[in-house]
Amino acid sequence: MKKIFLILSFMVLLSSSLLGLSLFGAQDISKNYISENEMIDSYTQPMISCEKLDYFVIPIVNSIGEAVLFIPVSSLSSEVFISKTDSFNIKLVKSEFLLKDLINSNSSNYLSLQLIDKTSTLINSLNSKKAQLKGLSLKKYSSNVNTQITLTENNLNILITYLTEIQDNLTDLYSNQNSYLSNPDCDKSESLLISFDSSFKRYDQITQATSDYIQTSDLLITALVADGSIPSQEIAGIVSVASPSQSLNSQVSYIYESLSSTSAFYTNLSNNLKGNIGNQKIKIYIDNLILRKDYVLYKNVLETYDSSLPNYSNVDSAITTILDPENKSYWKEQDEVMAVQKLYTEMNSNFSKAEYSQAILKLNTIKLKAKTIIDSGFTEIPVQTNWFNYIFIGFIILILIILLIFIKKKGNKKNSYKKKSLKKKNDDFLKYDDPF
Repeated sequence: MKKIFLILSFMVLLSSSLLGLSLFGAQDISKNYISENEMIDSYTQPMISCEKLDYFVIPIVNSIGEAVLFIPVSSLSSEVFISKTDSFNIKLVKSEFLLKDLINSNSSNYLSLQLIDKTSTLINSLNSKKAQLKGLSLKKYSSNVNTQITLTENNLNILITYLTEIQDNLTDLYSNQNSYLSNPDCDKSESLLISFDSSFKRYDQITQATSDYIQTSDLLITALVADGSIPSQEIAGIVSVASPSQSLNSQVSYIYESLSSTSAFYTNLSNNLKGNIGNQKIKIYIDNLILRKDYVLYKNVLETYDSSLPNYSNVDSAITTILDPENKSYWKEQDEVMAVQKLYTEMNSNFSKAEYSQAILKLNTIKLKAKTIIDSGFTEIPVQTNWFNYIFIGFIILILIILLIFIKKKGNKKNSYKKKSLKKKNDDFLKYDDPF
């Protein structure tokens, strides 16, 4: 059955990828909703039809494989879809929960055609025995023998009735389950869950019914052997007709044990998901999804570029600039700045309490006020005077001036010395006596 399902699923995935949203596309969209230590539970799954539209519902699991979130992605919009109606959300997520458990379950849990076929074979064998007993009842035996024949027929009819009811229910369940696996519909999930219980009714009664039939057959054989009116040469043939099949117990035991394990699997699914108990369980996943979606939306508004604030990388950057102590008191719109400060504090408080929807409302208000503040600009552009630089430059200039004065004085002394030397030479020259 899994092979058939995989082929059908591949065809569904192929057609969906050609026509629109694919499973891989839906999984990619869902990545934005993954938190730390979580991952997408990747398995081959078809779209789920719900109220005439199709959805991929992507399961998110934690590190130990437990489902923590289900992300519905609409094939129409290729976006995460959460209806305003709780009943719709519950139907859709419940369908995915059921689909996931059926597909990922061990195949030994599944209802199999082999079990249905074995039940049908046994019913045919018992009906043949029923016809033989009918033939015996038409013969004229003692009242004791006739009474035992009637009791045996009645018990055999009860066993056949139980097995036939089980066979019909299992055949319907097998058909409905396969139809659901290949074309899941949220409106059929609840009825399928109910059938998980109803399809296995009577199975726990077949062993007792078999025992009752065998017991009355033994009493019939005893009565036939004790009846002196039956010719001895006919006894063996009549006893053979009255006797149950030697494999009856083993056949019934196989069917009972198979139904017991299979029923436990389906009953567990049914008890977890059907009715109000199932709805309450699924509602927890819906609430977590709404919370996670609000968280993602909040982060996107806060950290994604916004064209209304073109000079800032995102809204958070604009808020930081407005509330910066070096800028805060210089904005023209001081009332708006104070309002942003107050809202920003409240928004962070909402976020820390996981009140994301309230945080989003405040963030959107802050964004509008931030645009007003930034568009109005500063009353005075704050320029910070760096006195250290001025002092340093002044100190350098002072050193240069002192150095220049020192160089100039040293130069004056050298010039004075040169003048005195030159004058002395001139005087000596004038005092020289010409020998001629």
